[in-house]
Amino acid sequence: MAADLEIALRLQENFENKRKRERELSALYETARDLSALRNTDQVLQAIVQRARQLVGSDIAYLSAADDERNDFYVRATEGVISQDFARIRVPREIGVCGSVARTRRPFYSSSYSSDEAFAHDPSIDQATRGEGVVSILGIPLEVDSQVIGVLFVGDRYVRSYTPQEMAVLSSLGTFAALAIENARLFEETRRALQTAKDANIALSTQAEEVERGRRARTAYRARRAWRNAGRSLAPRWKAAQRTGGSSR
Repeated sequence: MAADLEIALRLQENFENKRKRERELSALYETARDLSALRNTDQVLQAIVQRARQLVGSDIAYLSAADDERNDFYVRATEGVISQDFARIRVPREIGVCGSVARTRRPFYSSSYSSDEAFAHDPSIDQATRGEGVVSILGIPLEVDSQVIGVLFVGDRYVRSYTPQEMAVLSSLGTFAALAIENARLFEETRRALQTAKDANIALSTQAEEVERGRRARTAYRARRAWRNAGRSLAPRWKAAQRTGGSSR
């Protein structure tokens, strides 16, 4: 009897694991489809944080993107976040779970963020985290060419540990997120380059028109001067011809 119960429980566990894996694969497929179909990067990132929250069963999920000019990370997409202060936080590269992920380029989590001494704290960020009620946080690096360009987070309002499988599926989602952010960056660079080329072409066209107008003005001026000179040189002959003609009459 006990053996049958153990087998039944094992089969049930295997079935649940299979269902969970199917959901994870489906989420990855949907994310890949979004990446190819959606043109709006913010929509893709929003879909990713929604799926991250659903797959791990967390209270919140959010994505922070790197700001190289300010040397920090800012929240770009959220799901389940209530506090506006939390949604607007900017995290320096050396602070919190975000800093640990950026430094190690590996997943990192804390089961008790506010009291965790494994990383440096910032009073304003700790306050925003407490205001959101978040206790546990897992961060996944978003990498492009070995550079962390963002962090995908899930968080919970209770003490929780995160499994290697959960980190693995979030890392896969993070790969899509990094690709979306990088594509957006390359698109913006291309747009700026095209605009610069367009502006330069307009400037060259304007300059060419000004040169052509100057050339035409100089040509017209030389023509008028030539006519005047010709008139001056012919005037004495014309007058002489008139005098000659008049005297013969």
